[in-house]
Amino acid sequence: MANREIDKYLASGAIRGGNWDRQTQPYERSLKYRSVEQRFCHEKEWEETDIHDELCRRIETEGEADGCYSISDLERRYERIDQLYKSIKEHGYDPSQNYDGADTRIETSLDQICVSIGRDGELIFCGGGNHRFSIAKILDLDAIPVRVVVRHRKWQRKREKIANGAHEIDATVHPDFQDIISQSYP
Repeated sequence: MANREIDKYLASGAIRGGNWDRQTQPYERSLKYRSVEQRFCHEKEWEETDIHDELCRRIETEGEADGCYSISDLERRYERIDQLYKSIKEHGYDPSQNYDGADTRIETSLDQICVSIGRDGELIFCGGGNHRFSIAKILDLDAIPVRVVVRHRKWQRKREKIANGAHEIDATVHPDFQDIISQSYP
């Protein structure tokens, strides 16, 4: 699931109530995911993927798209994404790697795959690392590190119960409880 209404920089660490966690779209419908899937699962050239014409149009009309200012920039970006795929496929995902090359727009520590956590513990993609996340999904990786941006208020209450010693919740089944378990049971 994905929710693009959450600002992955300004909302970091927030606890929010409301229905924001119910206003999601399947991530697999996103343009970047579909294009990564077309490239690496269906062996299309980047120029044949759904995203190519859109990025070219944005470069032409807006002067920039995804950090690319020209078609040659876009081609270099595609080469880096191909290398990223190969690296993750062969070695797994390591967030300490600077996969995308130097990007002065974003502080590297903030440029991680970002999720928010809904009231029932569902992980909701909210930006950052679209290609890395898409590649991890198509490679069916068991786990990847992420940066949690927002937690739903109801979910946060469950975390607090576990931190206070509640045993009625099985804390071993969700990755967002692991930091609490490791602090409570060294």
